[in-house]
Amino acid sequence: MKRLTCIAVLVASVVWQGYGQQGADPEIELKIMALERLRIQAITAKDPRTLDALLDDEFVAVDQDGQAKGKGATLVYVQVVDSLRCVTRQMAVRIHGGTVIVTGLYEIRVVLNRTSVLREGRFVDTWLNRDGRWKVIASLQTPAP
Repeated sequence: MKRLTCIAVLVASVVWQGYGQQGADPEIELKIMALERLRIQAITAKDPRTLDALLDDEFVAVDQDGQAKGKGATLVYVQVVDSLRCVTRQMAVRIHGGTVIVTGLYEIRVVLNRTSVLREGRFVDTWLNRDGRWKVIASLQTPAP
């Protein structure tokens, strides 16, 4: 009986901890929204130091054309474009323990070799809390209909 009680207490504590990590957490939501804005500012300002701090070493981005870029290629791309402006809206944050999914709409204007391209669509960013720091581990862009 004592063993059964210990198991029940252990299961209840695990379930309670898991429950507390799921769903809305205003503090985490505000932090992630601020980090998303900081990342966009860093891209626009061509700030590799800030981007390096925000992107996980395992980061992968998939653009509208289906091209995948790792962290290094993303940092290089931001530096070689003549200009890059990004606007996001309708962002929604979903918290799943130490992982956060951010979705929304974006508009990106890139100038490369004096050619301007405007892209609009939806995005999905995945943030992971590693050792107490939030890092982007994946980003997906897709055209909006």
